[in-house]
Amino acid sequence: MRRRPGLPLEPVGIQRDADMRTIARLEERIEQFPGVIIANEPVREYPSATWGGHVLGYVREVNEEDMKRTDKTGARLRGSIGATGLEKRYDDIIRGIDGISYRQINAYGQMLGPMPGYPAVAPTPGDDVMLGLDDGLQRLGDSLLSEYPAGTIVALDIKTGEVLCLVTRPGFDANSF
Repeated sequence: MRRRPGLPLEPVGIQRDADMRTIARLEERIEQFPGVIIANEPVREYPSATWGGHVLGYVREVNEEDMKRTDKTGARLRGSIGATGLEKRYDDIIRGIDGISYRQINAYGQMLGPMPGYPAVAPTPGDDVMLGLDDGLQRLGDSLLSEYPAGTIVALDIKTGEVLCLVTRPGFDANSF
């Protein structure tokens, strides 16, 4: 808790991706843990993570240093922000704006309903970014490099300059972040 300065009333995550057994056991005894709230968070999934880590990048939690930067409009402390790759480059376009809902919660952590007089604000999705990357070409490039410890393959459309393939080894799975 001491390592998380900033918003004193903001919830602090304790465990992510808790299994259903853990959640059920906690909910059965929620009155023993005042102030504990079980919540869902949005999670990015990278279906082409085997070849896309370097290109797509990944997101991380917004920190106080990020909040000092003027180019991070819409970012909120402890929200998500693009850390590397296309996630970082186009973060201001794809992020959108978080919604807000005010809820009444009793001392046992039970949700009582919406807070009267505080209307919810719906989230606004970010814009889409269309890539020219060809999944089949990416997978082919990845397989061609699989027998080598390191390497890079880049393929461009000579008419448009569009990047069709960008494979780098060694790579990483963006989902692990």
